[in-house]
Parts: sequence; C-alpha cells; structure tokens
Amino acid sequence: DPLQTLINNLGSQNGIYNLEQLKKIGQLLSISHQWLIRLESDMTSGFASFMAKTRQWIIGTLVGVGRQAYDIKENQYDVAIIDEAARASANELAMAMQSAKRIVLVGDYLQLPPVYEQEVIDEVTRKIGLDEETVRKTDFERAYKVTKGYMLSTQYRMAKPIGDLISYVFYETEQDMGMLHTGRDEAAKWLEALDLPWNKVVSWIDTSSLNFTEIKDEEVKGIANTTEVGIIKSLLHSLLNDLNETSALEKLREWANKDKNPPIGIITG
Repeated sequence: DPLQTLINNLGSQNGIYNLEQLKKIGQLLSISHQWLIRLESDMTSGFASFMAKTRQWIIGTLVGVGRQAYDIKENQYDVAIIDEAARASANELAMAMQSAKRIVLVGDYLQLPPVYEQEVIDEVTRKIGLDEETVRKTDFERAYKVTKGYMLSTQYRMAKPIGDLISYVFYETEQDMGMLHTGRDEAAKWLEALDLPWNKVVSWIDTSSLNFTEIKDEEVKGIANTTEVGIIKSLLHSLLNDLNETSALEKLREWANKDKNPPIGIITG
C-alpha cells in the first residue's frame, strides 16, 4: 500500500512509532488528498464559487476574477478596488465593476495605455466613425474627468531629476495639471565630491558614436554588448580609485551596512 508506506516513512523520519499517531497522520494525508482533488476540479464542483461568495476579501487579476468558476458576476461586494485601472480595457474593467456597490479606480492615464492590436483600432474607428485618438482614450480617463477624480501630486519611485523631467513633459506642459513632486530623500551630500558621472544623481552616457554592434552570446543565450560592458567596468574602476583617494569609501561602507541592499546595482536592458 503506497499510502501506508508513506505514513511509515514519515513516522520513522520524525521518530513517531505510536500506532494512534500514525493513524492520525494517515487521516491528515487523506484530507489533504481530497482537498487537492477538490481544488483541481473547482471548474465544475462549485468550490471556487463558494469560496468567492463567503470571503470578505477577494484578490486577483482582472482576467483571473472573471473565470467562470468564481461566478463573480453573481456576487455583490461593498467595494471593488481596481489597481492599474488606466491600463485595463473596457471588458477587463467590466467584470469587477459590476460586482460592487462602490468602485475605486487607481491608475494614471498619462502613463502606459491598454494594449490594442492596430487592426482592432482600425475596425472600431471605421465602424463607429470616430477618430483613432478618441477610440484609444481609456474608460479610466473618461471616468476621471467626468467625476473630477483626484490626482496624487507626490511620487516616491523616481529620483528628483527624473521625477522633475516626467513632471514637466507629461503633467505640466501637456496637461497643465501642476508639478509632480518627489517624496524621496535627496542623494547623500558626500556623493557630490566624487568625479563625473558619480557626482550626479542622473547621468546620461551617449555611446552612439562608438559604432559598436551587439552580438549574440550563445553561452548565455542572449545579446551581449561588450563595448558598454567595458565602459561600465571603466567607470567602476574610476569610482574605486576616487573612493580610495577620499573619505568617501567609509561613507560607502556605512551606506552598505545600513540595509541588506548592495550599494551599487547594475541593471541591463
């Protein structure tokens, strides 16, 4: 009996030889097995629908909660909070929105829009007789403007120079929505004593004039750019030399000891 063999192995591994305790282990394994079978068959058993109706919190993706097994359309929740709502298409929003008495849409229509195939856009514009800009306008943007939604004015994701650029290009110039402020702490003052580019919060290094080409790296099965790797290594060497010549090395060590995150990260595109 495979089940009994499993029970005996579990008992011997954990020093359990009492027959009554081994029996309880068998019962637990049996319940677990039945539970897994039920989860695997929730498309037809109604178990997923039961769970969705009896929980106070339901969390999932817009596509996931629309699965027939959950039967969300038959439920009525007090509030539906939809994150990244500006990136959702109308049909993706519909399922969650019709299932709640109150809707909270969270997103930013000035960032990435929903993804539509160009063929779909062309067909809709032709059938409805609207221009492409109107067709591409999201339901989130329409709802935001009609209900006079609230725009948060402070961002914490980007360093201030990047945040100021985004603010100027997307919020102040194009939409006249006011400045987007940065809530992050400014970079440490001791960094300003380093040489370029390390003394700047953001530096752009243009390599377009070097006439290099990317190569396929069969070993890692990806694209390699040895020229840019060399530039990064050179910059890191100059940083280490700069740190050794100043007291900044100790500052960097203090920085590294404050948390578990490495003080320097290299992110490839």
